[in-house]
Amino acid sequence: MNNNFRFRPEYQIPELWEQIASCCTPATLRNLSLVHRRMVDSSQRYLFEVLAFRVRQKDIFSNTGELFANFEEPYNSLISRTAERFETLSTSHFSQYVRRWLCEGAIGFLDYHSNPSRHIGLHHTHAIQAFITSLPRYRLLNSLCLSRMEVTSCVLGSLPALPNLKTLQFHLVLFKCQLALSNPLPLEEFLVEIWQQDDYDEPDGIDTAHGAFFSPEQLKTLTMKYTPNGKSTLFFCNTLINYKPSSNLIELRFTIYNSEEGIELLVKLLKASPLLRTLQIILDSETDDGLVQLEEAMMALDLELNTCPFIDDLACPATFAPVFALGRPIQKFCMEVGDYYTSCPLPDVMRSLLAFRKEILTDLNFEQTRTDNARELIPFLNGLFPNLQVLRMPMNDLADDTDTDDEQFDGIEPVDDRQINDPDDMDRERRQFESCYDDNDIKMQPEALLHFGEGYLVMDHFTVSFAAH
Repeated sequence: MNNNFRFRPEYQIPELWEQIASCCTPATLRNLSLVHRRMVDSSQRYLFEVLAFRVRQKDIFSNTGELFANFEEPYNSLISRTAERFETLSTSHFSQYVRRWLCEGAIGFLDYHSNPSRHIGLHHTHAIQAFITSLPRYRLLNSLCLSRMEVTSCVLGSLPALPNLKTLQFHLVLFKCQLALSNPLPLEEFLVEIWQQDDYDEPDGIDTAHGAFFSPEQLKTLTMKYTPNGKSTLFFCNTLINYKPSSNLIELRFTIYNSEEGIELLVKLLKASPLLRTLQIILDSETDDGLVQLEEAMMALDLELNTCPFIDDLACPATFAPVFALGRPIQKFCMEVGDYYTSCPLPDVMRSLLAFRKEILTDLNFEQTRTDNARELIPFLNGLFPNLQVLRMPMNDLADDTDTDDEQFDGIEPVDDRQINDPDDMDRERRQFESCYDDNDIKMQPEALLHFGEGYLVMDHFTVSFAAH
């Protein structure tokens, strides 16, 4: 048997294997790189495109959550191996393929164990330090996510050495240094969320009006969670608010946690962002009363029509959708309902939808809804929005929580569309749907009857899709 593998001429096109590699899983890429030398470069290019480093916890604790009695010696060896691997990777030709790095520390994980040790913190610090030291060697890196770690001056000092960095995410971090940089980063996308702990106090001075962390002229997307007394988030927002004539922000995703001051900051951001196209507002609170106060403060807002006049993609709770939708060209709307057992009453939902321009809205997404509410909403929407093309309405309430005859749900489990990972699961979705709408009892015109096929609930004017997550 001849073991020499030869390509046919038409298979020797490098672009062909680039296209094939772009569709492969990491396991397939590893195997593909072993087939022939012509496939190595294309396979490695995508295999090393996105990398992740997580401080491992399984080597610290036993199955019962207790610290191993003798882990200091093997961990010294692990720290050495970690630093050596980062050094090898960052100085090899693989570094030119890396476009995104995720580094996840141990903040939030170690708090759950009963016997913390300073050695764990030391390993956490040394492992992160080894990663940060190697970071400037990835010259083509354009996306970086730092999660569950302390952001020190050493960490921030390495960021300006990445000339192609466009996306930066601080996810559940603790800032331990000043944030103003002498040369602000030319970011296009920025995310920041502070890890919440009772004894954390952000450094003094980071809320100063002087200096900036990123260039407000180039930032296009901002995702932020505002918490009470959040000096760092206030500092980042003021960079955009104080920029003249105005920021160039296009997408804003803003979460307000336990703070009415966050609503005031949101309004300032909106007024400073006339080019904004996408807006998502999330309210969060530890108590129901606190959430009610935030909702009342939001509904009391009176935004001028010239504030963000180009918003066409909106996501927010139904109760204050009219605050942002009135007079604006909203084409896509996502109604966030949180816990639908305590969510906005159906009449209020219908009333809020009347604030949208009926001929413009083409995409409507309900985060979740009840089956009996869907019975009333579908005909209402069919008559209200003549150009509606896509309607997402997950119905995953339990059988005994609806007014529908229990016999219709006999033997059928509630369906969560996020669990649909295989086409075979659509059969269960179909049976759920047919039980909810037996005999087509939705009041509609005869030509607008519903039918289920290919994973979609098809209507006359629009489509309800059950998308897998």
